Amino acid sequence: MMTLRRPGPSGRSLAITLVVCSCSLALGCSGAGDAESDGGAPVFRSAPVTSTDHNRPYVYQIEVADPDGDETTVSVPVRPGWMAYDPETKVLAGTAGWDNIDRYSVSILASDGQESTRQNFSVTVTLGEIVCDQDFGDPSQSAYVLPYRVGATYDLSQGYCPPNPAWGHHDWFAYDFDMAIGDTVLASRGGEVLFVREDNPDNVNGADCSGGKENFVFILHDDGTVMQYVHLTTDGALVSVGERVLQAAPIGLSGDSGCSIGPHLHVALFRDRNNFDRQSTLAFNYLNAAGSLDMNNGLQTGGRYEALPY
Repeated sequence: MMTLRRPGPSGRSLAITLVVCSCSLALGCSGAGDAESDGGAPVFRSAPVTSTDHNRPYVYQIEVADPDGDETTVSVPVRPGWMAYDPETKVLAGTAGWDNIDRYSVSILASDGQESTRQNFSVTVTLGEIVCDQDFGDPSQSAYVLPYRVGATYDLSQGYCPPNPAWGHHDWFAYDFDMAIGDTVLASRGGEVLFVREDNPDNVNGADCSGGKENFVFILHDDGTVMQYVHLTTDGALVSVGERVLQAAPIGLSGDSGCSIGPHLHVALFRDRNNFDRQSTLAFNYLNAAGSLDMNNGLQTGGRYEALPY
């Protein structure tokens, strides 16, 4: 602080006091997060990473310097449970899951033993892409059976996550079975009928991808997950909203409605009833599918699968 004096309008001296503040990254002058410092404390030289997608690794390399050259220690007393901190490398890292889509507070403490600095910021986790390359689990432990009668065999025209972006299942978990119009569709798992639509016609002039033209049945399971059965034929729903159905109960008739290039049954499993986007689909397989599985224990595009007794 310093005081300057100069003559006023009436000849009297006016005093002007100037307050001069030193500024560092630790005080947030370069967007390095909100920071609290004790003055000559260590200084953060790194700007925090404040956003990430779920299923995508989060990595923040923390960089700290001490004006006096003193050795500094860094700790992270406030962080979400999905993050871990390595004091040797000063790396804060982790991967948020689907259940971690939220905003989280983080506080990092740098100390030279006498003085300290905090870097406070928040990290926002948003919905990201699914991880296609994951283990679907042991089929013998699956809660789901194939959506057709025991002894029947159908081709799988499209599996999950095909590499070609032009394919409908690119970057999501779903299966397409080549079922003919009118073939009976069974519930892969018991539950409550959540949604039904059956008033759309089957396609006669190619796929109708204008939106909302598919017939379907959605079933809510007791664990909160939802399975959809899509492209049913006109008047092809055999159940009503609110009805409880058992596993393997007939629920509909396959068809070719909506965005479909030929008769088939599309099935997908969603994490809950709140989101029906592809990022919310879950990997699953079947308890009673006889046929080849891929390295992740998932059904494969082009495979033939017979429904075995279970």
